[in-house]
Amino acid sequence: MTITRTHEAHKTLRRAAVLATTTGLVLAGTAIGQAHAAPRQAPSRAVPAAGSVVYKKWAWATANVNVRTWATTSSKPIVVLGKGRALGVITTNTSKGWVKVNYKGRAGYIQTRYVKIASTGVNPLKTAAKPAASKTATCKASYYGEGSRTANGERFNPSAMTAAHKTYKFGTKLKVTNRANGRSVVVRINDRGPYVSGRCLDLSTGAFKKIASTSAGVATVNYQVVR
Repeated sequence: MTITRTHEAHKTLRRAAVLATTTGLVLAGTAIGQAHAAPRQAPSRAVPAAGSVVYKKWAWATANVNVRTWATTSSKPIVVLGKGRALGVITTNTSKGWVKVNYKGRAGYIQTRYVKIASTGVNPLKTAAKPAASKTATCKASYYGEGSRTANGERFNPSAMTAAHKTYKFGTKLKVTNRANGRSVVVRINDRGPYVSGRCLDLSTGAFKKIASTSAGVATVNYQVVR
């Protein structure tokens, strides 16, 4: 009887040992699984690929400027956007001083003071084209050397490079070229006239002498507005 009880006690101890071992393995496996579990992913900051969206506005860099990961100067730069380069605008928040842009399918931020925002197809950094020069016209020009005041109120100076015209605004500058000899002079309109049929310009004596002899009295000229 004593032997039987001892045998049963040994069996009970063996079962307890097996159970403890199994439980330990399960707990260890759980811990290992938790240790190797994938870390939580940060929210995605991806945006549509740069070429897949037609942006209505673009941010043009006025200087070399950092494109940052967040709208703060302490955030990590993604890239330096070179002066004169542009990125598509996702959103703007000028009150906080940042613009959100698309850099190769990734959202980035640029300080608004370093960019100019413009509509698609417009480069605000390009210098505006100069207006085309006015067309050349031809007429007969005469000269005059007397008078006290011009039509704009100036004291008349026969030696100054000035002229009279019926309609040009005072201050307009014309390049006048004698078609016979190619000599030119630039004059400023400060008077009205001439009122002789077939003539369109009346030059001061000094201006007329630059292109022809006063003995001729009249010269056929080409003229155009200069800026």
